[in-house]
Amino acid sequence: MIFKNGVLVASFNRFRFYFMVVKGLGGVL
Repeated sequence: MIFKNGVLVASFNRFRFYFMVVKGLGGVL
């Protein structure tokens, strides 16, 4: 259960990171 929660948190952080990168590129373009 803890392992699954860790995977969910990691995937969520990765999604948030990509979202911030895309948002930054959108602001630059």
